[in-house]
Amino acid sequence: MRGFSSSVSGGWAVLRNWNQNTFDHQNVLKKLHATYRVEPFFSIRVVPDDKNPGSTIVKIGPAKLSLPDKSYYTRSPDDPMVLAFERFVEDTVREFGASGPDAKAFAENMFHLEKRIAMFTPDLQDSENPVTTYNRISLKSLKTIAGSVPWLEIVREVYPDAEVSQTTPVLIVSKQYVQDVSQLFYANDQHKKCGHRGYVIEDGKVVKCELHPHFRALNNFLMWKLAEAMVPFLSSHFRAIYDLYAVAVSGARKPFERWEVCANVLEQNFGFAVGALSWDRTLNREEIINTVEEMFHRMRKEFIRHVEDNDLLSDEMKARNIEKIETMKLIVGYPERMVQSEYLNAMYEKMTVQRGAFYRNILYGAYFRRMTEQQALRSTDQDYVWRDVLLADQPSYVHQSNVLVVPPHVLRAPFFNRKFPRSFNYGSVGTLIGKAMMSALDEIGVHYSPDGLLDPILKIDVNASVIDDFEPSPLRATSNHLVVPRECLRKAFMELELGNANEVARAVNCSSVDIAGVRLALRALEASFEDADEPPQPGLPYFPQGIFFLSYSQMFCGEVRENQEEIDLISSRCFSPKTRLRAALTQLDEFGDAFECDGGDWSSSTRKQQGRLSSPSEKRLTDSQSKRP
Repeated sequence: MRGFSSSVSGGWAVLRNWNQNTFDHQNVLKKLHATYRVEPFFSIRVVPDDKNPGSTIVKIGPAKLSLPDKSYYTRSPDDPMVLAFERFVEDTVREFGASGPDAKAFAENMFHLEKRIAMFTPDLQDSENPVTTYNRISLKSLKTIAGSVPWLEIVREVYPDAEVSQTTPVLIVSKQYVQDVSQLFYANDQHKKCGHRGYVIEDGKVVKCELHPHFRALNNFLMWKLAEAMVPFLSSHFRAIYDLYAVAVSGARKPFERWEVCANVLEQNFGFAVGALSWDRTLNREEIINTVEEMFHRMRKEFIRHVEDNDLLSDEMKARNIEKIETMKLIVGYPERMVQSEYLNAMYEKMTVQRGAFYRNILYGAYFRRMTEQQALRSTDQDYVWRDVLLADQPSYVHQSNVLVVPPHVLRAPFFNRKFPRSFNYGSVGTLIGKAMMSALDEIGVHYSPDGLLDPILKIDVNASVIDDFEPSPLRATSNHLVVPRECLRKAFMELELGNANEVARAVNCSSVDIAGVRLALRALEASFEDADEPPQPGLPYFPQGIFFLSYSQMFCGEVRENQEEIDLISSRCFSPKTRLRAALTQLDEFGDAFECDGGDWSSSTRKQQGRLSSPSEKRLTDSQSKRP
């Protein structure tokens, strides 16, 4: 840390050891991105190219803010979150050697600078809109519209072997965003023209240069972002400061143990290898895959039946959706080639580990992840489009490949076992697969064709409750089909007092997909009874539908602190686990039917919204139950 501040950045202003004449903010920014993977003003990633299936592209997006969301920066100065952040900054720089008054002023300045960045950072909804955020531009043109940032030099530094040039295309979230970032650098560029001489020749005259106050602030901010990223891995004094801040933000009873921090670092860098080795040693792997494939095929069949019966869709839209569902691929666990030593050795070729050098290994890991991105940028291997979701917490649908990936770690007890009753597996992993499958046609998925192409004819604003003006198209009904259920759910959730208006608006889409995924899995389970009966389970006085809902409910048993609940609602846009479960069950008549709830029970007395999948017909439910002994 201190070596970087002196050798590369010319020191750190708050520590009063910096040299303004040797501080090159552009060079510092390049090093932060490439060597430390620290991204102060914007992020650089390699992502699938939505309009070139099978290809990847560099994307320049918003930087991660210190506080959980941009809305935190509009809170009052005495808000606990604001105070916790400023205390964290102040205590950290004091530990580095800053004086008390300097450290306090520094903390306030860092908050206000981040607040300025937060103000032009796009909202999460806007960032997730695949249509409005697909803005392809060459690095040369990017320099033209946002000239104060050395875009070409930074991308070259981050991906040195990717043959980056001025004609290399990149994606930007919006033109306004990169211009706002560039504006932060403008005053500093004016100062750098003076160099170490302290003057510049203008129109034949000597003009004295003075240090712009933003120049000092930029040095402080760049060095702070590096310190903030590295504090969790420094000495115990720094870690204690960070732990206090982490507990204050999350509301947890205690900070992570040291072994948990190490486990997270291991997962971040070697998660793929550990998962591959574990999957390779899984017993009865083929039987597990066959069980999941059977669930997938049954749910896909029910999904197609739903689309065929949907009167809201035009014939053209039905055909498009059915083609997309029929061609959807399934990947269960790691493909065989990915567990082979040759594949893993090639993947980790550029990873370096030094015994007894934890902090240095953190830097090695940051470099390795950048090199992995570079390999994805240079390769035509489609594995890079979906490979990362093998480490996700639950099954994921990848729009660009039209593939549904089931990570191996969700295929373990207590949520799954090939010998568990079908009703149990469908209620747990099956509902997660159903939710992932539904995302193929949700407000994001409708924009992608069956071959993974971002379709330019779909001009639907996925974040609005009405359709933007655009040329009439037979595909227009898609937006109506998605928006109407969300509005009905919003009203129902407000009546149930599941949250205030803003909280309900954030979470309604998550719950809509939850409900659709549950119905899809339940319909597939009931259809399976036509081929094979499920014997009664000793000690469980329920039909399979009851076991299904018990299994589904157990996935929401975790306790969440109030602070973390607020963060999760903002980041994942879902209710807390128990509220999320209640939101789904209150809208599922099938739940009340499974447990024979009377009209006075909250789960069956509340008005229900059918959503995107209609309830199973009474005949099918009666037929399936009549088979029970």
